[in-house]
Amino acid sequence: MLTAISAWYRSCIASLIAWYLGALKTIGYPVVVLLMAIESSILPLPSEVVIPPAAHLAHTGQIPLSLWGIVLAGTIGSCIRSCCDTASTPSSPATAQSVRREWDVRCYPARARSQ
Repeated sequence: MLTAISAWYRSCIASLIAWYLGALKTIGYPVVVLLMAIESSILPLPSEVVIPPAAHLAHTGQIPLSLWGIVLAGTIGSCIRSCCDTASTPSSPATAQSVRREWDVRCYPARARSQ
């Protein structure tokens, strides 16, 4: 029983890795943005699973992406996630004000500094 579960788990991980590598080769940066945006929002997917493999593959020339492009794509995905998390519906007026303030700080830092 345990070996059957272990084999199933290994096949699932292997298919996820194959999907990720194929998506990086064909789609590129949008995959990094998407996976970083859903990190800790929908699925518990740590950034350590997204960025280091993509950076290694880019450095070794296995995918046509640059290291700086991967860093930028990861940053954009993280900003999208943080803005979406902050924009969730507040339950009280005090929370609404806090959410608006946090939104301004994260998405419009120049406007937030002037207030």
